[in-house]
Amino acid sequence: MELTHIGPAGTVGEMGLVTNMPRCATITAITDVNALIISRGQFTRLLKEDADMGMKIYHNLLQILVTRLRDNNQYLSKSRKEVKQSRSQIAKQIAASTV
Repeated sequence: MELTHIGPAGTVGEMGLVTNMPRCATITAITDVNALIISRGQFTRLLKEDADMGMKIYHNLLQILVTRLRDNNQYLSKSRKEVKQSRSQIAKQIAASTV
């Protein structure tokens, strides 16, 4: 099931770099891609060696995560409203059919 589309210069796997926890998603490319793969060790070394770069990276990661959280919150809110409307319609149909 496709949950999202990641376009050019998109980022995946950032949560694992920050939390050092296993991934929570699998991605599949539908076209050829060029990817930069950074291991946790490389990431940690980069942050230690260049504090300014580290702050920029963390700022960008924070922006990505906040945007995804906001998008997910909007999606959940919309889904809840749709479920509530569906339940209301079903209840009306049941009430109308039992009269």
